[in-house]
Amino acid sequence: MRTLIVDDDMICRRVLLEILKPYGDCEQAASGREALAAFTACLDSKPFDLVLLDIQMPDIDGQETLAAIRAIEARRGVPPQLGVKIIMATVNVDNASIFTAFRNQCEAYLIKPVTSEAVMVNLEQFGLLPWSRGSQPPQN
Repeated sequence: MRTLIVDDDMICRRVLLEILKPYGDCEQAASGREALAAFTACLDSKPFDLVLLDIQMPDIDGQETLAAIRAIEARRGVPPQLGVKIIMATVNVDNASIFTAFRNQCEAYLIKPVTSEAVMVNLEQFGLLPWSRGSQPPQN
């Protein structure tokens, strides 16, 4: 699984990296602009399977970044069900923000602080973990 972690807060990026690095390659971006550059740079070689995207960021916020990613996919003819899985993460709990994120086609919305359990539930639902495709989960 290839993951792009997008958050302007270095500590949040580190926490998400620790949660996700056992499951595959992770890249990080500190802004929406960096995220879009990373997303487009790998489209033809090895695209991301998952993007974890903070909403409140300088320059291009998470909502705009989400919309831009979906627009890139649409221009390339990627059907919505085959696009990158996007989880929005934020401290913002207002309904307007949640509705906007889902209207822009995110798959999940997590409230910070993000827990590994919340991330794992979503990854399993998306079929991104090896055991969500038929094998057994690792034993602790």
